[in-house]
Amino acid sequence: MSRPRAIGAYIFAGGFSLGVSRHFDVACVLEETKYGVATAARNMPEIPHRVGVDAWRVGELAREPCDLIYGNPPCASWSNAGAATKHGRDWRSSPLVACTERHFSLMEELRPTFWAWESVQRAWQLGEDFVRALALRARDLGYSTTILLHDAEYLGVPQRRKRFFMVCHRMAFDPRPPAFNPSQTLEDALRGLNDPGEPLERNLGKVRWLLPRVKQGENLSSAWMRCVPPKEQVVGDRGQVVGRPPFTIKRARSGEPAPVVMHELIHPTEPRGLSIKELAILCGYPPTYEFVDARDAGQVGRGVCPPVAEYLAREVARSLREARAEVRPIFKVVNYTGPPGSVQSLEFGEAAKEATVFVKGDESGAAEAATLESETTKIESAPTATTHVPVRDVRPKTGLKSGAYIRLLLSMGQHDKAQIVELVRRHYPASKATTKDVDYHRYKMKREAIAVPEFRQPTRVEDVSKSPQIAGRQLHEVRRGVDPNRRFDKSSLRERSHGQWPHRDWAAHFFRWTWAGRFVNSEVEVLDVGCGPDVPMINALTMPRNNVPRRYVGVDLNHEPRSAPSRLWATLHWEFNFLERYRELGQFDLVTNFEMIEHMARDDGLKLVAALRDCLKDDGTLLLSTPVFNGKAAKNHIFEWQIDELRSAIEASGLVVEARYGTFASHQDIKRVATTDELALVEKLSEFHSGETLACFLASKYPDASRNNVWRLKKK
Repeated sequence: MSRPRAIGAYIFAGGFSLGVSRHFDVACVLEETKYGVATAARNMPEIPHRVGVDAWRVGELAREPCDLIYGNPPCASWSNAGAATKHGRDWRSSPLVACTERHFSLMEELRPTFWAWESVQRAWQLGEDFVRALALRARDLGYSTTILLHDAEYLGVPQRRKRFFMVCHRMAFDPRPPAFNPSQTLEDALRGLNDPGEPLERNLGKVRWLLPRVKQGENLSSAWMRCVPPKEQVVGDRGQVVGRPPFTIKRARSGEPAPVVMHELIHPTEPRGLSIKELAILCGYPPTYEFVDARDAGQVGRGVCPPVAEYLAREVARSLREARAEVRPIFKVVNYTGPPGSVQSLEFGEAAKEATVFVKGDESGAAEAATLESETTKIESAPTATTHVPVRDVRPKTGLKSGAYIRLLLSMGQHDKAQIVELVRRHYPASKATTKDVDYHRYKMKREAIAVPEFRQPTRVEDVSKSPQIAGRQLHEVRRGVDPNRRFDKSSLRERSHGQWPHRDWAAHFFRWTWAGRFVNSEVEVLDVGCGPDVPMINALTMPRNNVPRRYVGVDLNHEPRSAPSRLWATLHWEFNFLERYRELGQFDLVTNFEMIEHMARDDGLKLVAALRDCLKDDGTLLLSTPVFNGKAAKNHIFEWQIDELRSAIEASGLVVEARYGTFASHQDIKRVATTDELALVEKLSEFHSGETLACFLASKYPDASRNNVWRLKKK
């Protein structure tokens, strides 16, 4: 009997695939970058890897049915270690959320029987709205959703590692609880390892003197602050303490499972860091598993522990064998983070009816409440002129002081001061907190650069889409007083504003216009859709002056400006609705559409691509540019497209992609994909060029890492 078929995405060093392959035939693994691929390929050479979104070729994968799509896209958006997103509280601003969206789009395109996403539990705690929006999209495709909370400690891993799976399934999925047996201690797991290899010292080399002084269970940052006198601590320009090591590294405790493995880990009794082989064993890898870069602990910490992956694959494979149908799509939370476990049914579009309890086991086997226990409790307050907004009751963990509890509520988006005070007094009976205390902590959080979400009463929440991409943007627009259902946005980049200072977006426009000039000669007819009030393409096409097009037609939805450039060979149409009137224009050798499709709704964007194709001669060229949605759209953009999403629309309209380039990208995104020599060159150029101009330099080579792409298209 043949085994079921699986496809992986964002697997990195291969831990997830190692566990899944025990019960499935893994057809291939899809990766955006090369990170960890060499390690996975060395240990599992039979599994092909497709690196780079362009190489995924999803249409080819759809030729055969798929039973399971699994993946663990980057979790830094929600992780407590994610400083760039204020430790997960500002996850909506993280471009890494787009990786999860891209992973979800695989389910929408391939329609597997099961789809699984692994991440930190904070993705469910902080990003519940995002998860629910994905569940709604899955429901519309006929999928049920199960949130499976688990702890690797009870799944055969000598490490306390709480994570969550979001599983979408088209047949019944009832995972069995683990045995909840105590895990091995760190010493037991490493006993018998004769050659552990070289200790990891990427972050420990400069503070080797501190290692003997770090207490068991203490992180390196706290030990440094304890051992370095305050008068010797130097505060940098940005308020950081210079030389202080990261808080993510700690010393393990004797006689206990290891703490969460993210980066390096200090041996419980020896003044050294653990080696990558030791860390791998603590994550459940076999001792024979080889890591290509033995200095990069992230390959171990960023993956799914193989025994955890094997547990999920075993339960999914069992469900496939049983093939039990469900009457209708359901949404439930299965909590196996500690004995005895629980199962809770939820409504797709509503908050939990009961508490979602995160539990852990103790020596007596009893369960106790852990970090957060949330329930949807409506707290009645004095009547006001605005619609009442229910506030979620968040039960504080043991030892959390009332001031820290107020900050927790503020960071989660709670805004009603009277209701916050009521929550404080409910959980801290001796507290004398008032609304002034709430104001004080809000002020302190802003001074400390901790994100405090702003809030305005939504007026048309019923208009908000189920898509997490659209919903996040539309809620933002509703709160700004902008109609989220407007069909077109007519704002444009103007020389009188953006052209007066070196901004990356303006620089990228220059590069697009001059690039378009390469396709122009005296025999070419050009159609510029969305030419803008300044009509900058006219000036770009007159350089060199002896190579102007035979004819140029510019169309724009805006009214005619007071002064616009004019040429004998140019015709301009103002207040021109291209979607309704494009047939009046005829066909052209070159059609350009720069930075326009994001200013209209998605359905109109699909119509635009089809209309652009109809205006193209059989051997003509279409140049199209638009931002790449990275989790946070610009205020004046109605719908920003993801790369795969736009490619599908392009191919469905009868066009083919000849080339795609990035136009600008952030330095942090480029760092993940650029070579060492390229980064050294950028560093040298930064001595003269600003970050705004450098943002455009390497982007063309790395479109997947860019914030904006330009596409060169032809008819099929």
